Amino acid sequence: MATQPERHASTKDASTWSSYEVALATVQAGHADGITYILTPDDPFGAIDLDHCRDLETHSIDIWAQLFLERGRFTYTEVTPSGTGCRIWGLANGEPLHKKYTLKAGSREFEPDKQIAVELFRRTHKALTITGYRLDIISELTNLDSVFDWAGIWAERRKAEAAAAEEAARAVNGGNGFDSSGCAYSVDEIERFVRGGAPAGENRSELFHTIVGHYVGCGWDQEKIFELMQQFPDGIGGRYLQEERLQSEINRSARKYGKEELPVFDNSGWVNGGPASVAPQPQPQPPTPSPPPPPWEDDPELDEEDDVEDQPADDEVDDDDGTVEDDELDEPPEQSELPPLYAHGSADPRPATTWLVKHIVPAKGPGLWSGQWGTGKTFGVLDLAAMVGTGQPFLGHAIKRQCGVLFIAAEGAGQVRLRFDAVWKEKCGNSQERAPFYWYEIVNGC
Repeated sequence: MATQPERHASTKDASTWSSYEVALATVQAGHADGITYILTPDDPFGAIDLDHCRDLETHSIDIWAQLFLERGRFTYTEVTPSGTGCRIWGLANGEPLHKKYTLKAGSREFEPDKQIAVELFRRTHKALTITGYRLDIISELTNLDSVFDWAGIWAERRKAEAAAAEEAARAVNGGNGFDSSGCAYSVDEIERFVRGGAPAGENRSELFHTIVGHYVGCGWDQEKIFELMQQFPDGIGGRYLQEERLQSEINRSARKYGKEELPVFDNSGWVNGGPASVAPQPQPQPPTPSPPPPPWEDDPELDEEDDVEDQPADDEVDDDDGTVEDDELDEPPEQSELPPLYAHGSADPRPATTWLVKHIVPAKGPGLWSGQWGTGKTFGVLDLAAMVGTGQPFLGHAIKRQCGVLFIAAEGAGQVRLRFDAVWKEKCGNSQERAPFYWYEIVNGC
């Protein structure tokens, strides 16, 4: 309470509130840290809280929160008192709304266990602090009813997606395997299991195969995996090491995730079955036999000159009445400018589609990855490049052809190295020093 700072105010008792001038004087006198506004059902105002979305050191805002800020870009927005959240203020005329959605950050790759929250307040009782720490230069309030509607749909979909993902994880290897969506553990967890063994309650055998599958996806061969695991008698491979069958179990597990001899990219390039550095050479074709000579060329009694005169020329036709016509009948048909016409039910002469990423990226042909600013397009493309380079699944879709990537940075060139280093470390840790990834930072002629 501004008039009695040692007491708490009530959001439903107006007698515990005061005017702005009194509250400001209390703060300026050092008796309080800031000013709080009390929303009521009669107010024309609404607010949306975005919790745990802002970094205190870098001041960067998570992409999911940027989507909200983009929706409310024409109204006043500010940082919350904690510094880790954002609040969107505006006008609201819709039905009363007081709801909180508690979710996970959503990305399995980036802080998968991070808890976030979205709170929606419209025509309800709520105390909200005003910080004045604006996120932009806008100082007006605009209507937020459409943003409230969108926010509810967004949050409900995220809840449904999270529930479906958890159900799928439980259905595949008890939720801890190397399934179609990739390894369920972070690089740090995998390294901890390699050194210290399976945690209590985990299926040790399944976890062992999961870890081998992770290293297979990073391009390791069986010998390299064996060299790592044999160093830790108390680790995930300790039992197999004691029974002198660690190498055979690694080989068996590697075959589970792919062919036995795995392609690897090291400092010297692709080895052990990777993409060929030299294009396959065409096989020589046998010479086409010449047609047999006309019978008159072999008969010495035929007069060569008379014979040539009596024979029709190559471009003449001897019709039924014995006359010789010109080559009008042999002229090629006129070419149509129309595109090829296809009919339903007819055979398709074109080859079947081959995939780089199954059902997403074809092996040949152009593609377009588009979206508005702040939606993570560059991060997505770099993640795709890392998955193509390691053979790990991309968005749950199998990599059909492991290969290198050439990236042309038309913008943000100075961040390519930093960004790709981050995604490569997240996917493979320190297991592979170099990736088959190259880029240009200067684009000429564009």
